[in-house]
Amino acid sequence: LSTDQLKIPSGTDSPPAEDPIISNLILESCGRTFSEQKICIKFKKIDELQQILVSSGVEISLKKNLGRIKITGLPENITQALQEIYTFLRRTEEMRHAEEHANLVSEMVQWCYLEVDIDGEKLIEYPRQINLLLEQAVRNNKATAEFHDDQGNKYIVDFNSYEEYMESNPSETVKVIRRNKLSDASGLAFEMPSNWSPMDDKENIKLVPLQQTDQEYLEVHQKFSKTTGSSHTILKISRIQNRALYQQYKAKQMSMESLNPQGHQNERTLWHGTAYEALDSINTYGFNRSYCGKNATVYGNGVYFARDAAYSAIGTYSPKDHNNQRHMYMCKVLTGEFAQGKQGLIVPPPKGTSHILHDCVVDNPAEPSIFVIFHDTQAYPEYLSTPHILPVIVVINCRCRHVKKY
Repeated sequence: LSTDQLKIPSGTDSPPAEDPIISNLILESCGRTFSEQKICIKFKKIDELQQILVSSGVEISLKKNLGRIKITGLPENITQALQEIYTFLRRTEEMRHAEEHANLVSEMVQWCYLEVDIDGEKLIEYPRQINLLLEQAVRNNKATAEFHDDQGNKYIVDFNSYEEYMESNPSETVKVIRRNKLSDASGLAFEMPSNWSPMDDKENIKLVPLQQTDQEYLEVHQKFSKTTGSSHTILKISRIQNRALYQQYKAKQMSMESLNPQGHQNERTLWHGTAYEALDSINTYGFNRSYCGKNATVYGNGVYFARDAAYSAIGTYSPKDHNNQRHMYMCKVLTGEFAQGKQGLIVPPPKGTSHILHDCVVDNPAEPSIFVIFHDTQAYPEYLSTPHILPVIVVINCRCRHVKKY
C-alpha cells in the first residue's frame, strides 16, 4: 500500500506530526460498516498502521474532516485487518498510558548519573522511561535495575552503592543520584498527612490498625453505614500509609485542579469492592486496570467506583474470601470533569471539540452513582477496613485520582 492512498482533504499539504486525528474508526466491506469507539491517533502513527495493513490485502484512506479512517477490501481480508487494527489501537493506547505514567513520575522524581570529563562533573538526567524504571525498582525494594541503550549495551544500577555500570565492564562505574523534585521545589520534604503514624525513612508502606474509639474509625464506619444499614458490621479498619502512591495522588490532584475550572469538584469519596487476592497489590501499587472486566465493563474498560457502599458490598463486586469475608475500599477519587460511559471505552471521550479528554466516565452525568477511571495513578488506598455483612465484608478506604505508562 503506497502512501498516496492516505487521502487527506484538499487544503492540507501534509499532516502535522503531533495532531491527533482519529475520532472514529470506520471499516467498510461489501456495503457493511463497522464502527469503533472514539480513539485519538497521531499522524505519525498512521504510516505505521498502513504498513501493518499491507499484509492484510486491504486499502486504507483517511478522511481528516470526518475524523475517519476507511478500510476497504474482501470480507476475509477485512476480518484479518480488523484484528490487526484492534491490536494496534490497544498497543498504541497502552504506550500512551505508559508515557503519561513516566511523565507523571518525572514531575516528582528525577534520576541522574554523574558524568565526569575534562570540564568537571555534570549531572545528566536519565530519559523518562528509564527514570520510571529506576523509580519502580527502588520502590519495590529491588537490589538492582537493568536497562539497555540504543546500541543494545546492558547497564545495571546498584541501589546499595547507588552506582551504574555496563554489564560488560563492571569496574567502570558512575555515581547515581535520585532527586525529589517535590522537596527540591519547596525546600521542604513532601508533606504527609498529619494523621499518619511515624514511618522509618526507608519505609514506604505501612498498615496501621485503627481502634474502634478512634475518630478516623468512626468516620469510616459512619460513611459505610449510611447506605448499608445495620445489616453490616465492620470487623476492622486499617489506615494505609503508602508514601509513593500518596505523592503520585497529590501530584495528579494538583495537575487536575490546574486544568479544570476553578471551584469545580474534582474529588469525591467513593467505594470499590474487590477480591481478597487483590488487596496486597492495591495496597502496594494502587488500582490497576488489569483487574477490570472481572465484574463490570458496561461503562468502559476501567476501574469502577460506586457512590454508595451498599452497591460495592454486593457479592459480585466484593466476593467472599476463605474466611467468608468480603473486602471493600473507601476511596478519595479524582473524578474531575466526567462524561457518559459506554461499553468498549478504553479512555474517556474528549471534551467538546478539543483533544483534551474527560477525567472519567459515569453511568448518568446528571446524577452519577458509578464512576470509571482509566489511569492507574488515580487511586490511593487510604483505609483498609473489614466490615461484616451478614456473611461478612471487608472495607478499605483509599484515595483515587484520574489518569499513566511504561
